[in-house]
Amino acid sequence: MVSDILVQLGQVGTLVIGSIGICVALVNQRRQLNAQRHVDAMQTAAYAFRGTFRSFGWRIRTRPHGRCLTWSVN
Repeated sequence: MVSDILVQLGQVGTLVIGSIGICVALVNQRRQLNAQRHVDAMQTAAYAFRGTFRSFGWRIRTRPHGRCLTWSVN
């Protein structure tokens, strides 16, 4: 009788510990995915800025020498 109760408590304890482990693993996975999304977004933004600034600089350098970047009023 007592041994049956101990066996059942052991099984329930194993299930509880296993469930806690799964919950911790899911929380850690969510954090890792959020961090990966953040890294990907920063890389995309850096790539976009790099391309924007390169093309802007290229357009300024290729303008004819007679034209100014700013207009002056006489």
